[in-house]
Amino acid sequence: MAELRRRWLYNTTAYQSFSPEEYTHLRDLYRKLRAGNYVHRYIEREKFLPFFLEIPTDMARYLFDAFDTNEDGGITFQEWVQGLGVCVSNSEPDLLEFLFHMYDRDHNGKLDRAELEGLIEHCDALTGKEHDPMDIAKTIGEALSAVQESGHMDINEFVRWARVSDRIPVLALFRNIVHVVFPSGRVGSGGGEHALTLDS
Repeated sequence: MAELRRRWLYNTTAYQSFSPEEYTHLRDLYRKLRAGNYVHRYIEREKFLPFFLEIPTDMARYLFDAFDTNEDGGITFQEWVQGLGVCVSNSEPDLLEFLFHMYDRDHNGKLDRAELEGLIEHCDALTGKEHDPMDIAKTIGEALSAVQESGHMDINEFVRWARVSDRIPVLALFRNIVHVVFPSGRVGSGGGEHALTLDS
């Protein structure tokens, strides 16, 4: 199922191109985060997580894993731009699919109760909602009520539920992620595509 996530990320139409100014910014930021790594030409987890301090630590860890499509423990420039290219999408269904792959921790193509709980807890933390285990359990129970026999949600079931739930503010969630990368806002977005090379 990790291969399923990898295929989705590289084939999705959610990917957005960056303007020349944005591409230069992403390249410079990548080089900064990769600084000091003389053995491997990639961003290590230890540099990635502190950079995304504005989101819950576990969410940043899951984001790293989603970007690291070849699962070698680092993010190449291609993975960096490709992953962020999905994060800047304004398509709610596409972002929800990406979120599904982030929280499908065992890569079995389904979200179980524990994975849903982690997702809702992280969304609550981002929106400033007080942590309430009973409320979270109720939300999960309602979410799984339509698939009670299986006790988990596949990607289509998750997207359908999340689009009508107020517990998964997916656009606001990814705006937080994008803000970390583009704190002053995007510049000339959509101005052109760039070849993704590993030599950046």
